[in-house]
Amino acid sequence: MCRCVCGNLLCHCRDIHARFEDDEFSKSPCAFGVILQDLSVATMDESWTAQYIDRTLPENRNRPLHKYLKIDGMAIYWKPCNAIVVSHAENDKEADKLMGEGIKEAIKLNYVLRPCNVCFDV
Repeated sequence: MCRCVCGNLLCHCRDIHARFEDDEFSKSPCAFGVILQDLSVATMDESWTAQYIDRTLPENRNRPLHKYLKIDGMAIYWKPCNAIVVSHAENDKEADKLMGEGIKEAIKLNYVLRPCNVCFDV
């Protein structure tokens, strides 16, 4: 059962922004983070079509397992000095607004990894 579930696991995540801020331990405020527009993982058949494969059936036990990983709009950034300090927001709504403004100002960020798209077939 576990093999069947893990082998057919499907994952889809959109609009993720993880950010770390430091305005206490460094001499000047800074922020770094990861932005991910879209992440998809799926099980595929031999012709690379998304498909559920029942690994408990005898004819599927030794069948090769194919996975597809797609990453769109992934970037890693570093923003020194005049970083938006989200941690000082008074409430979640204000923090969400500041995070959104941070994404809109993405052109001004110092990228460690510029926005990129990647696909893997395994």
